[in-house]
Amino acid sequence: MYWELLYNLQILRAGQQLRPPQFLVTLNEGSRPGSADYAADQLTAYGLARLSSAYIQCQTYRWLFAQGWLKLFVDRVKGTDQAALEALAVSFGEAEAEMRTVALGTDGASKVAEAMLNDPLVAPRAIKPVTARTAGALAALLDPPAVQAALGVASLWWISQTAEMIARFFSRWFRHTGPDSVE
Repeated sequence: MYWELLYNLQILRAGQQLRPPQFLVTLNEGSRPGSADYAADQLTAYGLARLSSAYIQCQTYRWLFAQGWLKLFVDRVKGTDQAALEALAVSFGEAEAEMRTVALGTDGASKVAEAMLNDPLVAPRAIKPVTARTAGALAALLDPPAVQAALGVASLWWISQTAEMIARFFSRWFRHTGPDSVE
């Protein structure tokens, strides 16, 4: 369970750096038989609450990132996606710190804690400025549904322009070749 927590922390931090930011988490270990009992036996009530909180929040954030591209575009521009990923990463970081001593012992935990101080993947991330958020949101527009919608709008515009041009041509032609025209 500890290694999954550490992995989730690192992969969440890596997902924050993608454009657009992505929700990347694995939830395998918590659903294994006996994992909850092991955690309950090893952790204090506070530690168990921190561990549970990280996994419970995943459902909410999975819903946030599963929204349609247009709703997610608005969240990306506002920075809600980055704030959500940061909150979840902090929660997994707290759960990892609780499990570290239990899983690795005092010596191992201190070595891992020291190594994590120098690991850029685990360091907290600041929310990007609005220009970077907008760039991330525009990158999200390149998702297939957005591209399909844009192509559909462009196609409708082209068809309407072509139909108008053809209508003007025939209108002029009928005006000049009607029964009253003299040649």
